[in-house]
Amino acid sequence: MKVTMLHVSITVADLEKSIAFYTKALDMKLKCKVDIPYATLGMMVDNADSGFELELTCPKEKTEVVGDKKYHFAVTVDDFEAAQKLHEEMGCIQRKVPNKELHFITDPDGNLIEVLSEVQAAK
Repeated sequence: MKVTMLHVSITVADLEKSIAFYTKALDMKLKCKVDIPYATLGMMVDNADSGFELELTCPKEKTEVVGDKKYHFAVTVDDFEAAQKLHEEMGCIQRKVPNKELHFITDPDGNLIEVLSEVQAAK
């Protein structure tokens, strides 16, 4: 059986704020917005055209918990130093891992993202 990852969905409180964050912090692009009965979705894609999508789900009823940090997703960057500098300037670094090209950032809702260099990811 061949399995291909399609997307990860996270719940966000403010769709526009989250789109702006992922556009700036991870250089992602908005593919489309979809309005469904219980939420508005923002489908974000990476600039590597990998086919993988990040689905930002903004519930219409603000009763769902967002940013519980029980999970995370990971991205690789081709220029780790530049990414870390940008994330420091944005004030979104949650934790740096000593002696590794690896750090964690949080989005506006507290969702955790692991950022690592391509070299670190290959180890």
